[in-house]
Amino acid sequence: MLGFILALGAGFLTPHVEDQVARPVAKAIKGLVDIPQGEMRALSFILMMTAAAALAWLLGAQVSALWFMIGGALGFVAVRLVAGLSKKAGRSDD
Repeated sequence: MLGFILALGAGFLTPHVEDQVARPVAKAIKGLVDIPQGEMRALSFILMMTAAAALAWLLGAQVSALWFMIGGALGFVAVRLVAGLSKKAGRSDD
């Protein structure tokens, strides 16, 4: 459960830390690998999920890869998912 929660948080934080995390890493590895501007969000997600996995390991959490990735994916789309659900709940189909 702890791994799921950590992954959920990492997915949610992905777009918020893109400038502080992904861009400096992309700049540091530019001579080795060129990361296009359109892939910054994907790099940010990879880095955040790696950090969440390392934290889960340090905390001794028993983590299922499936639930870890589901948590990350849900966190990643959480804001859009909540907005879509609230919009759908507020809509009447009369």
